[in-house]
Amino acid sequence: MLADFLRLQIICTINYRTADIDHALLRPGLLMCHLVFERLNLIEAARLAASLGKNLPEARDYSLAEIFYGKKCDAPSRSHIGFDGV
Repeated sequence: MLADFLRLQIICTINYRTADIDHALLRPGLLMCHLVFERLNLIEAARLAASLGKNLPEARDYSLAEIFYGKKCDAPSRSHIGFDGV
């Protein structure tokens, strides 16, 4: 309701699998939009990396975060809260 009054849109990104997200957050009315970006296969990842002027260090599938920020993204730890200095 506050977002409607102030005309704010909040964008939240997470690196969890959809199945690991609390179902209460995915209820209708809480999110305007829910987008899931799957990992890119090697060909798609290489094409995106080339367009950004980057090289991929190994032949495997990649997440968007790995391509844009160059960090390997494993499953996040449940004990970690907040940003990772990105």
